Amino acid sequence: MLYKRPLVAGLVILAMIAVLRTDLSAQDAVDTLYLDLVPPDSFAVYRDGRNVVIRWYAPHDSISSGIGTIDFRNWYSGYDPSEVSEFSTHGNYTGMIDRQITIERQVTGLLLPLQVGVDPYILIRIETIDPVNRSYSGTFNIGSSYYTPGTPFSPILVNEADETDQIALGFQISFGPGIIDTSLAGAGALIEMDLQDFEGFHVWRGVTPYPSDMISIAEISKEDYFLLSDIEISIEVPRKWLWLWEYFRGTPTRDPWPRYDAQGREYYEWIDTDVFPGFTYYYHVTCFDRGFFKGYFQYNKIDNFVCDEEIEDPEDPMSCESAARSIEMTVAAGGDTDKKMMNVYAVPNPYRTGTSSESTPSYHNYPDNAIKFFNVPAKCELRIFTVAGDLVWETKHESLDGQDGIISWDVKNKEGREVESGVYIFRCEAESGGSVYGRVIVIR
Repeated sequence: MLYKRPLVAGLVILAMIAVLRTDLSAQDAVDTLYLDLVPPDSFAVYRDGRNVVIRWYAPHDSISSGIGTIDFRNWYSGYDPSEVSEFSTHGNYTGMIDRQITIERQVTGLLLPLQVGVDPYILIRIETIDPVNRSYSGTFNIGSSYYTPGTPFSPILVNEADETDQIALGFQISFGPGIIDTSLAGAGALIEMDLQDFEGFHVWRGVTPYPSDMISIAEISKEDYFLLSDIEISIEVPRKWLWLWEYFRGTPTRDPWPRYDAQGREYYEWIDTDVFPGFTYYYHVTCFDRGFFKGYFQYNKIDNFVCDEEIEDPEDPMSCESAARSIEMTVAAGGDTDKKMMNVYAVPNPYRTGTSSESTPSYHNYPDNAIKFFNVPAKCELRIFTVAGDLVWETKHESLDGQDGIISWDVKNKEGREVESGVYIFRCEAESGGSVYGRVIVIR
């Protein structure tokens, strides 16, 4: 089945990381980028002490951004389209945020139609105003002495308040032979065009790989950051957005994101600090887009996970197990002397069946319904006894790198049957000879 649920955060289509496509010919009322089910170069999770680090590579510019709606209504001004210079774009927009640009003929004299490649002086002004009201523009002469019809060129726009601040849109434009007219109202012939990029990333976490069990633990919005990007002093940033400002801008002790690997590829990371040893966590990272068209945002957002919780075809759609990345949180191995082994303890203790954190907020069972022993030595044996001294269960533990200090007991005896309610004694003995005793209580 395809699982859907509403989300106020944005339009999200789940993959390991989603990338985007655009239909350059689309002129629909809602004309925006779509997130495709295409894996990134790399998506990984790893443990860093008590935290989980999620790392992913951003979609490539050539497939993550594009040109949306192009409005030609003021370009023809009553002329037959076959007589008018054909405007076309080449390549993809590579900016960080959605923009709308205007491409307008500048009227410098009589309101006459002019021919590209024939008349000597035709000024075209290209302008974009970003969300913090900075205006970038450039004026280009496409008259016969300056421009050959049909030749693509890359416009570079300059901040009108600071000439050192420039933006390259990343794509090329061209004008074919024909008329560039003025409108009937006396203004220059005008094109409006939407430039679109996905807004940001969602990081998802769950104890299963299925969307119905996951929560969004981070929304990293490039658009939201851009609204703060002209703030220079951290104390002037609203408190709720300070983390986002520091994420993209950096701090005296942390470099900004995104960063670049040895191959020059752009990547991001998020640190999940709300994790606990003994659990296996699953992660997804998605791109999301709030829907930008004709200069407006659309806020009726749907969360659309493209992974199947009851998959039958292993290739299409992608299974949630293959889309997610999992990590089993553990702790480092403990010491192996008698004194250091006093840190070995069991969770949950007491162990209760039929109880969960939903019914009893101060208590939980692990998803695998196990009792876990923490801080055990890298090499040790664990034995479980009845109070009468009968052996119930035993296992050997070995962690070659010393990073795994947990032993899991499924609360069953050596024959695989569930043990009865009662008090049980555990003995953990290190290979070096140190040992510790403790007790666990089982309530069924």
